[in-house]
Amino acid sequence: MKKILLLSAIVLLVVSCGENKTTDDFGGGKLSAVEKTSAQIAGNIERLIANDSTKSRSFAVRKDKSVIEYKGSDPLPDDVEETCTLTTDLKGKPLRITVTPVIDSDAWYVENYYYFNVSGNTVLYRFYLASFESGCTEVLREYKDFYFDDNFNQTGRQEYYKDKDMKPFTPKDCKNDFSYVTNYEGMNNFTSIAAKYGIKL
Repeated sequence: MKKILLLSAIVLLVVSCGENKTTDDFGGGKLSAVEKTSAQIAGNIERLIANDSTKSRSFAVRKDKSVIEYKGSDPLPDDVEETCTLTTDLKGKPLRITVTPVIDSDAWYVENYYYFNVSGNTVLYRFYLASFESGCTEVLREYKDFYFDDNFNQTGRQEYYKDKDMKPFTPKDCKNDFSYVTNYEGMNNFTSIAAKYGIKL
């Protein structure tokens, strides 16, 4: 468990530090007007986080589905299946929820990001998979971004890759044997996600 959490911390540090997310970081191709708006919302949230203009709380979901709140330095019970981080603005308004499955492997790492507009609706869901044994780059980063309008109708999706240095990458001849089910159905707003993961403001 300690090894997994340490690896997670390292990956999070690499992903969150030194990366100034813009609209282009939320889609590798052409975006519609609605998708651009969603990408801008997500990009603005990431900039707030990078500038320490947010607050966060962390939760752990155990195998029996009970939820405990914890601080980053706290040891987690061995039966934790997922961790969940709620990011809010300084007034407590939900901006993003990050769900991380606890995986007993040093070869890959997964995160699920849900970004909210001012009404608390999910406008962008990001699935992130980091593979450490691809054979072609130290870290093969796979992104799947799903865009939604205010009624949670999916307007499009983008899939793209980056290398260990966060540069665009084409995974030709890479080994990418890891798969994980994306999880966005029924996650139409902050309330629905918070209810699933036992989060209370």
